[in-house]
Amino acid sequence: MLLSHLDTGRRSAFVLTQLLDLSYEEAAQVCGCPVTIRSRVARARADLIKALGADRAAPPS
Repeated sequence: MLLSHLDTGRRSAFVLTQLLDLSYEEAAQVCGCPVTIRSRVARARADLIKALGADRAAPPS
């Protein structure tokens, strides 16, 4: 699964905000990282987009 390739902090931030629909503020409280939650989500999105592109470019196995 693509999420397993994410750094733990990015994965947590992404799951909390995008899959569990917590606000950034709520997710920041859960993670204990109020300053970095938005950047973690943005970087997680970028990592996932990059991984999806690499996955599509890879020859079938």
